[in-house]
Amino acid sequence: RQDAAALLTAVESVSAEDIAPKQRKDWEEYKQFLKQHRKHLEDYRKALQAAGIDTSGMRPMGSAEAQMGSLPDGRREADTAGASEASARC
Repeated sequence: RQDAAALLTAVESVSAEDIAPKQRKDWEEYKQFLKQHRKHLEDYRKALQAAGIDTSGMRPMGSAEAQMGSLPDGRREADTAGASEASARC
């Protein structure tokens, strides 16, 4: 489940002492980045639902992307579909 509020709460709960001194500046910048881009952390389906679009058949972001390398030769399904169409035309 994508929950931007829970993510930001978890990020904020990490104390500076828990971060290696050399990484603290990067950590603070990362936290600011997440806060500035909070709307992009929300599940895209919520925005579509608010616009009246049925999202019952849609998966959360990342689900499809995680399967990209699942083909034996490492190609994406979209790549193989294009190759199949090209073969059929020959």
